[in-house]
This record gives sequence, C-alpha cells and structure tokens, in this order.
Amino acid sequence: MAAGRRRFQDVSTIREAHVANHLTPDELADAIGMNKDRLVRFCLQQAIPIYHGRVDKTLVITSLLSTGHRFPEDAQEIIAA
Repeated sequence: MAAGRRRFQDVSTIREAHVANHLTPDELADAIGMNKDRLVRFCLQQAIPIYHGRVDKTLVITSLLSTGHRFPEDAQEIIAA
C-alpha cells in the first residue's frame, strides 16, 4: 500500500512541473497575437482539449505551425519557450 501511495505522489509531482505549459485561452491568445474566439474554434476543429479552462500551449503552437500559421514577431518568445 505504501508503494502505491508513493507512485501517486510521484505522478502529482510530475504533473505540477508541467502546469505552467497550460494557459487559459485568453492568456494564450494574447501571447500569440490571436483572437480568443478564433483560438477556441481552432482548438475545437483540431480536437485540442480545453481542460478545466486551460489549453496546452505546446500542442496549440505545434498544431498552428503545422497548418502554416504565422506568428507576430513579439510572439516568438512564447513560441520558443
């Protein structure tokens, strides 16, 4: 039983380390220079989950790049991160 609890704690620690990659649609849209409504529509079209009001930044950026989306110059910092 103790080993099971230890595994659960390890998983929660890993999850906390990746939380910064998940942003609200407002935060992500502002960061990449896109309208929030357009970002949410894109997520729905591409089956990108919006879980508890947050979107995976890396998944959205990768999907946008694969569709040929061009980002403004000031968004390059968040794309590279």
